[in-house]
Amino acid sequence: MSYIFRTKVNLRDLVDLPVKTKRILVAEEEEYLLALYAYHLICEDFHVKPCRSVDALHGHAEVFKPHLLILNDAFLGSKISIINLVKKLRVTNPELYVVTIGHGTQGNDLSQLMAAGINGHIDRKLSKPQDVAALAKTLLNNI
Repeated sequence: MSYIFRTKVNLRDLVDLPVKTKRILVAEEEEYLLALYAYHLICEDFHVKPCRSVDALHGHAEVFKPHLLILNDAFLGSKISIINLVKKLRVTNPELYVVTIGHGTQGNDLSQLMAAGINGHIDRKLSKPQDVAALAKTLLNNI
């Protein structure tokens, strides 16, 4: 038994405490946007892994095991690529939240992405980097 803050605690009980910091993988080609998103997410106490390469995205996701993937919808070139990526990632991490960011995704394209398992889409024209952090906080608050 050990004493922490004058309270008797069994240290073995502390080993199994859940980690409160959530992991977010941000996939964005634009370095300045990647830095802005990462800054605002880190300010909200998230552990952020930036990714600027399409080739490294799947590997980062498997090693980092993010709770949330924030993905520029133009990053992979097409909605079909995003749908395939989400399906692959859900095999190893079924509870992964996926949010796309971009502009010009509307109507049928957006409904196809949502049907494929995307949890949300942020229109870049109507949002700020701090809005991305607020959305991440809202999504990840429940897990």
